[in-house]
Amino acid sequence: MDVPFPYIVGVPRSGTTLLRAMLSSHPDLAIPEEASFRLKMSVKPERYEHAHGLDLDAFVSALFADGIFRSWGLSEEEVRMALRAAAPRSLSDAMRALFLYVARKEGKTRYGDKTPQAVMLMPRLSRLFPEARFIHIIRDGRDVALSHINTESFISSAGEVAIRWKTIIERGQSDGLILGPERYREVRYEQLVERPEAVLHSLCAYIELDFHESMLRYFDRPLEVLGATRQGIGFHASLHKPPTKGLRNWRDQMKAPDLEIFEAIAGDLLERLAYGRSTPRTDIRTRVRVGFVRLFVAGKELVKRRTADYRWWPWARLVYGRLRRHG
Repeated sequence: MDVPFPYIVGVPRSGTTLLRAMLSSHPDLAIPEEASFRLKMSVKPERYEHAHGLDLDAFVSALFADGIFRSWGLSEEEVRMALRAAAPRSLSDAMRALFLYVARKEGKTRYGDKTPQAVMLMPRLSRLFPEARFIHIIRDGRDVALSHINTESFISSAGEVAIRWKTIIERGQSDGLILGPERYREVRYEQLVERPEAVLHSLCAYIELDFHESMLRYFDRPLEVLGATRQGIGFHASLHKPPTKGLRNWRDQMKAPDLEIFEAIAGDLLERLAYGRSTPRTDIRTRVRVGFVRLFVAGKELVKRRTADYRWWPWARLVYGRLRRHG
């Protein structure tokens, strides 16, 4: 069995980048930019595997057709050379060889992955990578909503965040029960910020990595730690700071209508996770708004499945904004 392959997963804006920065600061562990291409490939491995092994040309072509992978800054020639040297016979082996190559370029011996949406494919990924160990980071959804609303996020409303937050966490927890504690671990963002050393000690034991003090000093060199993500460092401005409690605080910063609709949609999960709720009842107007949000999200998902071109998104935001004002 290979050494553990840690995956950081969870709802976007829940602290996945913070945890990546901490773990990537370890002298032995490299965690590159998000690898959503892995998820696409994992759904249909037969596109790259045949009876005699791996179709290297198809694999490399798929890599460089992906914009996120191209942001890693690797050349096609060096990737081909690295893969030929590794001689992978399966999609899993090719991915391992790719990540190991990236790690060695950083002078490191271990690699991991931070692709939040992988939380929705953990069973499949666990079969492709028996050494995978998933770290599901969970944050109070109201603070997650604030983070989306206050940034240039693809998800712009508290109601939509509530739907996605609840769906993703419940799916992750359900699959995590099946995977078991040897392969699935939950971490609360709030605990990571309040007690980073204790949480990191526990996670290092889980992924069989010696704890190193440098993980607590990620903020000394966030541009270096984030690699390709440095192009959007403003999106992760807090990485210039040590772990700081209360950067987002829904109690002080969340508007009442946003709080009401979030809790109307996801209040039951807030309670199950012991975050609690502030609005015990949902009035008729909020229930109507919830209906509008659900219709909007369903329509958005339909469009996403039919096109990868997001030029329609500003128009969708405009329509939803009008619905909110009249809801």
